Amino acid sequence: MAALVSGRVKDLYINRKYPIAGTYLTHYEDIAEGKKVINVASARLKQRGFKIWGETELSPGKGWELDGTLRKGGHFYGVYTATSPHDSGVGNFFLSVNNKGDMSGIWSGYDNESRSVEAGTYEFRRMLEIVIEPLSTSDEAAVLDLAARVLGDDYLPVTIAAVEANSREAILFDVAKIKTRGRSGIVAGFVLAKMIQRGEHSFLFKGFNVAIPADIDHANTNGKLGLLQTVGVEPLYQMRGIGSLLIKQAMTELHARGAETLLSTAWKAHDGIHAHSALTRAGFVPFETIEKFWLHESEKQGYSCPSCGNPCHCTAVLYKCSVLEK
Repeated sequence: MAALVSGRVKDLYINRKYPIAGTYLTHYEDIAEGKKVINVASARLKQRGFKIWGETELSPGKGWELDGTLRKGGHFYGVYTATSPHDSGVGNFFLSVNNKGDMSGIWSGYDNESRSVEAGTYEFRRMLEIVIEPLSTSDEAAVLDLAARVLGDDYLPVTIAAVEANSREAILFDVAKIKTRGRSGIVAGFVLAKMIQRGEHSFLFKGFNVAIPADIDHANTNGKLGLLQTVGVEPLYQMRGIGSLLIKQAMTELHARGAETLLSTAWKAHDGIHAHSALTRAGFVPFETIEKFWLHESEKQGYSCPSCGNPCHCTAVLYKCSVLEK
């Protein structure tokens, strides 16, 4: 009995010193069509002292069962096996726990589909409890500061009232806030969206010659086109699904306003397409790429791109999505 009690006390001590149990958003490097890609999947881990186990869902009906051991110093390693009885995939992983409770490392294993041994980076970002609510005046300063840091100085006007005044349509402005002690607190992100007036979608392409897809043209003709204009997430809290939550909320609200098709623009810089993962997970697909999309606008409005300054030479990737399919 004494040994049992001692073991449980030891487990509790380890659980508190290295709290691994919880829900995560994982990012793992993989190979698709001969190219390296970063896939995203949710994971839920359980813990009893140094023993860690759980499951990560890659897609409906496909996932990995994780079985590992935690070592002193915050190193977590083990094996994974496919959850499907028809998938013989198996491998191992090694992760290091940081002081924020996140983990990063590598995975390697046998892929049943390609019949080869593969490997890549593996990251676990702990999911935060997030509440999404309409923008309030008390959050205005925090949102404008965040927009300046992640989108560039003066990308948004100096007040939210100015944002509304510059829009020909009623805007939707929601913020994501981290919930602590039962209350919503720190602003972690925001989304700006709106409905587009009939026949007014052409100005969104800033004078570029764009082959407008039939579904976007049809939705706009009938007053059922929505625009997911801007999504910004605090860098400290990125890769935790906050952008996806904001996009989902905006899509729901735009659908309630009558939108059948949505349009969005992603910023393509030297390090990749920002928001691509969040948009594609929400059902958006790219249909056009335009170089120097914000060049003249940045010169006219004077805002500074966080990637290339002023003027902005970044490329834009246009995305569309049918809300009716959601």
